[in-house]
Amino acid sequence: AQTSGSDIPIRTISSETSLSKKGYGDVDLKAANLVGFIHYRHEFDSQDNGEEQECEHNNTPSLPPTLCQTYLYELQIKPTLQKCGLGHRLMTILELSSQKSKMSKVVLTVFKANQRAMKFYLEKLKGYGVDEMSPSNF
Repeated sequence: AQTSGSDIPIRTISSETSLSKKGYGDVDLKAANLVGFIHYRHEFDSQDNGEEQECEHNNTPSLPPTLCQTYLYELQIKPTLQKCGLGHRLMTILELSSQKSKMSKVVLTVFKANQRAMKFYLEKLKGYGVDEMSPSNF
């Protein structure tokens, strides 16, 4: 396990690692012995050409890095440890990793009805907002 600046152990789990899943997006944190996790991927920004591709800008010098983005699929924190700063810490790690990988932005989707998550991304974190193409704008 790696440690962050505040000596919180960080464990990297590859996609091959078996997490006890009840269904997509529902990881059993206790069974996996985790207090939280993020699930993300670097991908090609599909808004630029209308089709999705995997971003391989490090291996393809001809692909401008501004066309690559980090898509956050999931952020989960054990319910008893929410509101302790762990989500903020995981997002900071994701943002720093994305900057180091020369991603142009971090994007994610939140259901408008999930007011706790909306408040977290719009008020607690800096730089996030509702995209102009969001279905909530129509």
